[in-house]
Amino acid sequence: MTDPNGATRSEFAQAFGAAVTASRLSLDAIRRALAARGHRLSVATLSYWRSGRRRPERASSLAALEELEVILGLSPGVLLATLPSRPAATTYSLDELYELNGPNRTMAALVERLGLAYEDGLDRLSYQDLVELDAAGRQVRNRVRMLVRCAKAGTERFAMSFWMDDDAPDGSRGAPPTITPLMGCTLGRTIVSPDERLVMVEVLLDHALDEGETLLIEFECTPGGLAPNSTRWERGLMRAMPLYLVSITFHPDRLPTTVERFERPMRTDQVRSTPVLVTSPCVTVLFTDLAPGVAGLTWRW
Repeated sequence: MTDPNGATRSEFAQAFGAAVTASRLSLDAIRRALAARGHRLSVATLSYWRSGRRRPERASSLAALEELEVILGLSPGVLLATLPSRPAATTYSLDELYELNGPNRTMAALVERLGLAYEDGLDRLSYQDLVELDAAGRQVRNRVRMLVRCAKAGTERFAMSFWMDDDAPDGSRGAPPTITPLMGCTLGRTIVSPDERLVMVEVLLDHALDEGETLLIEFECTPGGLAPNSTRWERGLMRAMPLYLVSITFHPDRLPTTVERFERPMRTDQVRSTPVLVTSPCVTVLFTDLAPGVAGLTWRW
């Protein structure tokens, strides 16, 4: 497809333009709807996107795409999936990758027992952790959302790991968490490591995916026992992650005095941390273009 000047329009411009036309919304109406959701884009920017003169590349623009899809009545990930893949990140051996979660290959062994592999045929486009704490500062639940794109036709399952708390307030070893599928998936087999610290779960997709197909997956994870008082939330990322959002909802009776965001890339001890302004019980931070490593929030009571 070409624009009036004869230039070939990108896949994103075609998808976005068709969605705008189908919605019967003006670009100014779309701009106002985005602004109401906390994303400030100009009409000129939206016009450039529709014509193909520009495409979303900045972190703020990519973060607005999820809401833009809602406004236009599109399925999650439809617009994001039309953007070119980012350059491949540095690759690591399996031993190096699993250093994120321990000094040995416990994770690799459990994945292999499930008949799965690290290269599971899915590209992670975005990840969200929505964490809730109680009045004692303990984790009550975590709602996880993943937007994935199929890189290998026929992909229908993958493995996810969960670590159990071994310093529960009652002195006992933490029990396995309860994992409840909410969207896009069901649970298959569950394997516990010999030291009973790691749970590996087989996640079954609702259907086998076609190459390039996107799917929004959501599930809720609740501690299996009485969780310890928490001052940190972190996510180990085995792959590069374009967008990672973490939101901690503190109990109104137990608010932190300070909060910091941090990230530590793989194979380095250097931690980059930045203070986060706390204006409400819910603290939300968006990370962009994360390399494999660890990222999250820390706080003080």
